[in-house]
Amino acid sequence: MRLGKDVRIWRDDKLQGNDHFADEIVEQFGQTAVLVSVLTPRYLNSEWCTREVKEFCQHAIGDVGLFVDRKARVFKVLKTPVDTEARLPPIMRKLLGYEFFTVEDGVPMELDAVFGERFGQDFNEL
Repeated sequence: MRLGKDVRIWRDDKLQGNDHFADEIVEQFGQTAVLVSVLTPRYLNSEWCTREVKEFCQHAIGDVGLFVDRKARVFKVLKTPVDTEARLPPIMRKLLGYEFFTVEDGVPMELDAVFGERFGQDFNEL
Protein backbone atom coordinates (compact mmCIF):
# COMPACT_ATOMS: atom_id res chain seq x y z
CA MET A 1 0.00 0.00 0.00
CA ARG A 2 2.79 2.45 0.89
CA LEU A 3 4.72 1.65 -2.26
CA GLY A 4 1.71 2.18 -4.47
CA LYS A 5 2.23 -1.18 -6.13
CA ASP A 6 2.11 -4.86 -5.34
CA VAL A 7 5.00 -6.28 -3.33
CA ARG A 8 6.52 -9.58 -4.30
CA ILE A 9 7.42 -11.69 -1.27
CA TRP A 10 9.85 -14.55 -1.79
CA ARG A 11 10.07 -17.35 0.69
CA ASP A 12 11.54 -20.76 0.04
CA ASP A 13 8.86 -23.07 1.38
CA LYS A 14 10.65 -26.13 0.00
CA LEU A 15 13.54 -26.05 2.46
CA GLN A 16 13.31 -28.22 5.55
CA GLY A 17 15.34 -28.30 8.74
CA ASN A 18 17.68 -30.98 7.42
CA ASP A 19 18.29 -29.36 4.01
CA HIS A 20 21.62 -27.84 3.02
CA PHE A 21 21.66 -24.03 2.98
CA ALA A 22 20.67 -23.29 -0.58
CA ASP A 23 22.65 -20.98 -2.82
CA GLU A 24 19.24 -20.13 -4.24
CA ILE A 25 18.55 -17.99 -1.17
CA VAL A 26 21.74 -15.99 -1.57
CA GLU A 27 21.03 -15.57 -5.28
CA GLN A 28 17.72 -13.88 -4.41
CA PHE A 29 19.46 -11.09 -2.49
CA GLY A 30 20.23 -9.18 -5.70
CA GLN A 31 16.48 -8.74 -6.17
CA THR A 32 15.65 -8.21 -2.50
CA ALA A 33 14.76 -4.77 -1.17
CA VAL A 34 14.39 -5.75 2.50
CA LEU A 35 14.88 -8.74 4.74
CA VAL A 36 12.46 -9.38 7.58
CA SER A 37 13.99 -11.56 10.30
CA VAL A 38 11.67 -12.83 13.01
CA LEU A 39 13.94 -13.44 15.99
CA THR A 40 13.28 -16.18 18.48
CA PRO A 41 15.74 -18.18 20.60
CA ARG A 42 15.49 -20.99 18.02
CA TYR A 43 16.30 -18.55 15.17
CA LEU A 44 19.41 -17.30 16.96
CA ASN A 45 20.58 -20.86 17.61
CA SER A 46 20.17 -21.74 13.93
CA GLU A 47 23.38 -21.50 11.93
CA TRP A 48 21.24 -21.37 8.81
CA CYS A 49 19.12 -18.38 9.92
CA THR A 50 22.05 -16.36 11.22
CA ARG A 51 24.00 -17.09 8.04
CA GLU A 52 21.08 -15.83 5.95
CA VAL A 53 21.00 -12.44 7.70
CA LYS A 54 24.80 -12.10 7.58
CA GLU A 55 24.84 -12.90 3.86
CA PHE A 56 22.04 -10.40 3.20
CA CYS A 57 23.85 -7.63 5.10
CA GLN A 58 27.11 -8.30 3.23
CA HIS A 59 25.32 -8.30 -0.11
CA ALA A 60 23.37 -5.13 0.71
CA ILE A 61 26.53 -3.27 1.73
CA GLY A 62 28.19 -4.23 -1.55
CA ASP A 63 25.08 -3.41 -3.58
CA VAL A 64 23.10 -0.21 -2.94
CA GLY A 65 23.89 -0.07 0.77
CA LEU A 66 22.26 -1.40 3.89
CA PHE A 67 20.49 1.89 4.63
CA VAL A 68 18.08 4.02 2.62
CA ASP A 69 17.31 7.46 4.08
CA ARG A 70 18.78 6.34 7.43
CA LYS A 71 16.46 3.32 7.54
CA ALA A 72 17.91 -0.19 7.51
CA ARG A 73 16.90 -2.64 4.81
CA VAL A 74 16.74 -5.27 7.56
CA PHE A 75 13.73 -5.48 9.85
CA LYS A 76 14.42 -7.04 13.22
CA VAL A 77 11.17 -8.46 14.58
CA LEU A 78 11.30 -9.92 18.07
CA LYS A 79 8.56 -12.51 18.46
CA THR A 80 9.73 -13.43 21.95
CA PRO A 81 12.49 -12.17 24.25
CA VAL A 82 15.96 -13.44 23.39
CA ASP A 83 18.95 -13.79 25.71
CA THR A 84 21.56 -12.66 23.22
CA GLU A 85 21.92 -11.35 19.70
CA ALA A 86 25.66 -12.09 19.57
CA ARG A 87 25.36 -14.29 16.45
CA LEU A 88 23.82 -11.45 14.42
CA PRO A 89 25.85 -8.98 12.37
CA PRO A 90 26.85 -5.90 14.42
CA ILE A 91 24.62 -3.61 12.39
CA MET A 92 21.57 -5.73 13.16
CA ARG A 93 22.38 -5.82 16.87
CA LYS A 94 22.24 -2.00 16.85
CA LEU A 95 18.73 -1.85 15.37
CA LEU A 96 15.95 -1.16 17.84
CA GLY A 97 13.65 -3.74 16.30
CA TYR A 98 9.94 -4.34 16.65
CA GLU A 99 8.78 -6.24 19.73
CA PHE A 100 5.73 -8.39 19.08
CA PHE A 101 5.42 -9.49 22.69
CA THR A 102 4.66 -8.03 26.08
CA VAL A 103 5.63 -9.23 29.53
CA GLU A 104 2.85 -9.88 32.02
CA ASP A 105 3.74 -10.88 35.58
CA GLY A 106 7.23 -11.81 34.38
CA VAL A 107 5.90 -14.06 31.58
CA PRO A 108 6.41 -13.07 27.93
CA MET A 109 3.20 -13.17 25.91
CA GLU A 110 3.14 -13.00 22.11
CA LEU A 111 0.96 -10.29 20.60
CA ASP A 112 -1.57 -12.65 19.07
CA ALA A 113 -5.36 -12.54 19.16
CA VAL A 114 -5.43 -16.18 20.32
CA PHE A 115 -4.32 -14.88 23.72
CA GLY A 116 -7.14 -12.34 23.87
CA GLU A 117 -8.56 -9.36 22.04
CA ARG A 118 -6.13 -6.89 23.64
CA PHE A 119 -3.14 -8.86 22.34
CA GLY A 120 -4.60 -8.81 18.84
CA GLN A 121 -5.17 -5.05 19.05
CA ASP A 122 -1.62 -4.49 20.31
CA PHE A 123 -0.32 -6.56 17.39
CA ASN A 124 -2.23 -4.43 14.88
CA GLU A 125 -0.91 -1.20 16.41
CA LEU A 126 2.66 -2.16 15.53
